[in-house]
Amino acid sequence: MHFFDLSLNPGLRSIRLTLDDPITAMEWAVTILSSIDDKNVALDSVGMEFYADPKKITGWDRLDALFMQRAFASLKQVEIGLFAQPSHADFLAVKEAMSGVEGKGIARWYQLGVKSHRSSRQLTPRISRYES
Repeated sequence: MHFFDLSLNPGLRSIRLTLDDPITAMEWAVTILSSIDDKNVALDSVGMEFYADPKKITGWDRLDALFMQRAFASLKQVEIGLFAQPSHADFLAVKEAMSGVEGKGIARWYQLGVKSHRSSRQLTPRISRYES
């Protein structure tokens, strides 16, 4: 993984990450988002899609703690798409681990459709169902 410094983009308004390898997904997300600092005052939206079994991804609490840092104070929305049904225990466990974001009232959770629905030609993924 190469270092990617988003602090050099002070006008960054939103970022969307699509991750599908359960072994590296969280490390990529945390590494990239950790480069955001107080200079990114315009950042108001972060979207992440995890096309992997949520129980195989560890570190949800690290991601939640990252969103509680001062650099993310201006966030208005954090969208998280999971490859699981909203009523599934793994989906609920992720929401619980992300209680800080959930408590701020800025989280929007949704179930991703099957992996074959992804299209590199589209910026918006097919969403199976929104949770909240």
